[in-house]
Amino acid sequence: MVLTNQDWEDLLYFIEKKKCTPFIGDEALSPWIPIHEWISEWTDGLKKEYGYPVDDSVGLPGVAQLLAIADGSELTPKNNLSRKLERITIPNFSLEKYRNTPYAILADLNLPIYITTNYDHFLEQALKSRGKQPISEFCAWNEELKKN
Repeated sequence: MVLTNQDWEDLLYFIEKKKCTPFIGDEALSPWIPIHEWISEWTDGLKKEYGYPVDDSVGLPGVAQLLAIADGSELTPKNNLSRKLERITIPNFSLEKYRNTPYAILADLNLPIYITTNYDHFLEQALKSRGKQPISEFCAWNEELKKN
């Protein structure tokens, strides 16, 4: 979709009026979390160890499902991803070198609500670096997720 000049004007108007809710996806993470490399690593492992005919295009949900099936535990993909995320250092978004990153720019918008599909705490940290006190909620749509 190509945005017109009017689309951009409307977007800026809604941001100014605080009538905009950004949805943040995993591309915002790419400078710090190499999720596509991890998916490739996991799919290669599944191919070698289990002979699964899988490629990187299945994405994180597909790889997670295959890892859970291969290991016989729903916790395997969660634990695997958690261990990888624990090794990532969240940037200090108050530093000048991170000033023009998606998270810092979003935090500067001072919007009342942000929604992310990500599995990190980068947005919360960026908001805190701007003196805000974000409240994070997790959408638990099934009983298993509510337990974890």
